Amino acid sequence: MDFLRRVGDVKLTRLFYLVFVLGLPLATAFFCQTFVTGRLQVVLPVIALVIAFCCCVKDRDRLQISFGQAVLLLFFLWAAADQNTAFAGKVTSYVCQIWLLVFGCILFVSLIIGNAQNREREWSGFFWGAVLAIGIFYAAVTIICWVTPAVHDAIYTRFFASSASSIDAADWKAGFTNHYSTNGMYLAFGLIACVPLLLDKRKNLIFRLAPFIVILLALLLTTKRAHLVFGVGSIAVAMILFGSREKLSIAFKAVIAIAIAVLCVYVASLYAPDLLDTFNRIADMSSNDDTSTTDRLYFSTLCQQIWEKSPVVGSGMGTYAVEFNTTGLSANYIAAGYSIMYAHNCFWQVLAEQGIIGFALLILAFAANLLGSVRLLLQLNRNVSADWRTRAFLAASVSMQIFFILYCTTGNPLYDMQAYIPYLFSCGVYFAVSRQASAEGLLFHRGHRRSLGRRQDWQSSSALMEVSAAQMGLAAQRIMGER
Repeated sequence: MDFLRRVGDVKLTRLFYLVFVLGLPLATAFFCQTFVTGRLQVVLPVIALVIAFCCCVKDRDRLQISFGQAVLLLFFLWAAADQNTAFAGKVTSYVCQIWLLVFGCILFVSLIIGNAQNREREWSGFFWGAVLAIGIFYAAVTIICWVTPAVHDAIYTRFFASSASSIDAADWKAGFTNHYSTNGMYLAFGLIACVPLLLDKRKNLIFRLAPFIVILLALLLTTKRAHLVFGVGSIAVAMILFGSREKLSIAFKAVIAIAIAVLCVYVASLYAPDLLDTFNRIADMSSNDDTSTTDRLYFSTLCQQIWEKSPVVGSGMGTYAVEFNTTGLSANYIAAGYSIMYAHNCFWQVLAEQGIIGFALLILAFAANLLGSVRLLLQLNRNVSADWRTRAFLAASVSMQIFFILYCTTGNPLYDMQAYIPYLFSCGVYFAVSRQASAEGLLFHRGHRRSLGRRQDWQSSSALMEVSAAQMGLAAQRIMGER
């Protein structure tokens, strides 16, 4: 009985850790427009940080930090110090304060869990599994709202009828969110979370493909161009990197799979024309009728004007929102229910608000984490003793990072908790895998790899010599027997 009680206590402790340290931030990210609103958006990440720190002290984990995480931390500190103190309204100031609190908490949580000993596979698997389950949920709601608009009307009345952005939520493409862009983002994250499942060859092929197909169908229905292209493209890159052991076979399979997917979409569009709306919007990007493209060109121009005022240190966080509200274009967005506006290009906005210093730190952090993840995945691919599940989690992390960086060119993921919380956790996956691989001796320096290769060559040569000697001995015995 004591043994069973101890086992139960261990399982409850692990469940407590996963639910509070990972579950609360994920609930904040994926349900911040419905269930986790107001002060809960700050309270839940703070609780997760406190519990993660207490578990870190209890387990006596040694805190280490990678170069990419250190630079990302410097960027956060620079953004916190470099703020625009002359905010035009309380809304702008409140939004910036929320970003500093939530982003800071999740950044430190990702640092702590990345150093959690004997928890790497556990929390990484929970993270990707939770994101996949949430993606399936949003996909199911989107498809149901498309088939039965009355369901969307009930969701809209319950959650978004009184909100400022109710105009966007009135369209069924928004699903369980207040904007179809947010819905597309959640679906893209669910699509990326399918990577570990797709790479699990132990499971049935239909079981592996079904969630991917359902989420992809829902993403097509949202007509979000960037989410579809960036999501599918990042997954393709991650799959090819994961299959580098197999040379070109994985790339050939990816090309065949994409061709079959395009054919299936075309056949399905004969019965559901809404599936082609995404491709129609892609075709309309070159026309002057696409207001989203023309407006974002104006956003970039405004960022350039702000940057010219203070090119080195920037004008401070919140400057873009203040300057945008003084332009004539802001009236259209205020009338549509937008209380604060972003540049829809994180790189331009960071350059304008944090200057060259903040921009350089952000680029360096993105590059260090992504290139480090890719390099680590390729190193693990060369080691036959590396666990496939660990490599699959790392491949999903690479895909998430690529999507986030690409989406920074057309959206506001750096400022949306719906996007930066999953991104920071994916960086934590990379650091956890790196620390685990180093501890298990799966990583070798160039000199070690050369000596290991020479040792393997010598061992193989010795084995061949032994086999040859044995064969010669058998031949001699046969000759003597015949005589």
